[in-house]
Amino acid sequence: LGGADQAEDREVVDSALRSSRRMSRLVSDLLLLARADAGRLAAHHRIDLAEVAGDAAAEAAPLMGNRHFVIDNDRPLRVEGSSDELHRMVLNLLDNAARHTPEGATIELKLCEQGDFAVVEVADDGPGIPAAMRTQIFDRFVRGEGPADTARGTGTGLGLAIVSAVATSHEGTVVVTDSPSGGALFRARIPLAKAGNAEKHSSSIF
Repeated sequence: LGGADQAEDREVVDSALRSSRRMSRLVSDLLLLARADAGRLAAHHRIDLAEVAGDAAAEAAPLMGNRHFVIDNDRPLRVEGSSDELHRMVLNLLDNAARHTPEGATIELKLCEQGDFAVVEVADDGPGIPAAMRTQIFDRFVRGEGPADTARGTGTGLGLAIVSAVATSHEGTVVVTDSPSGGALFRARIPLAKAGNAEKHSSSIF
């Protein structure tokens, strides 16, 4: 489809591919939520949440457009979990921030340790989230209107429901509040792996 007279054909194929990707992601999201509802948890292993978040940040970077993407993630955070599901959690938080902030906004991904928890924070300086919506924002099929929706297509309303389901399946929590700059701040807390669990995990290898 490289010919000068095939522009219309290329657009048709591109449209089909975009639709296919959206459908594939929707099916994947619905399967994850169905497994969570049924209590069928993915296998958990000792992983570095910082490394998982770094991979998600690299995948999210092209979604940021002209936004300023700041990453504060400089130390290992060992947890017991599913790397695929935690990757999806961080990626969905970043995608949500990109969808609901204007070009030129700042989005920050920060990982840190607080007590017995590894903490993932995604903050922005966008318009924020109305207080009335915060009680339902993690429900399924709840969609807000964001500055990026027109260019990238509307979301399915499952992104933050996935975030909540993943946090819960890892015995953690996720909340939303105001960022220091007045935008939105999402904070997910995942329990750190205990030393005793590490010894048990290591001994099972032999």
